[in-house]
Amino acid sequence: MAGSDDSEYPHPTLVNAYHPALNATNVNALIPLTLDVDNVQYSPWATLFRNTAKVYMVLNHIDPKVTKPKDMDDDLWDRLDAIVLQWLYGTILKDLLLKVLDDNTSAMDIWNRLCKIFQDNKGTRVVLLEN
Repeated sequence: MAGSDDSEYPHPTLVNAYHPALNATNVNALIPLTLDVDNVQYSPWATLFRNTAKVYMVLNHIDPKVTKPKDMDDDLWDRLDAIVLQWLYGTILKDLLLKVLDDNTSAMDIWNRLCKIFQDNKGTRVVLLEN
C-alpha cells in the first residue's frame, strides 16, 4: 500500500526466519522417557533426544561433530540453544535438574554433564553388580 509505514513489520532476517525448532511445543511427546539417576534409561533417552534434535535441525547444539551453519545469525543460534536447553531441562527429573542447572551454560555443556554423570555411574554399577 502506497505511503503506508511498514516499519511496524519486521523485515525478514535470520533472527526472525523460520526454523523447525521454534515450533516444537511438546518435546515430552517426542521424548517420552524422563531421565532419572535411580531408574537409569540413559541410552534410550539419549537416542530419543538425539533423534529429536536431528529432526528439528539442532543436533549441532549437542554434538560437536555437527558444525554450526556458517550463515546462521548469532541471535538465532543463541535462541535455538536456549530451546534445546529447555528440552534437556524438561526431560530430566528434578533431582538431576538441580545437579546440572546453570544459568550461564550451553546445551552442549549440559548434554556433556549428563553424559558424564551416567558414564561415571555406569562404572560404579558394574562394580556393584560384580560384588
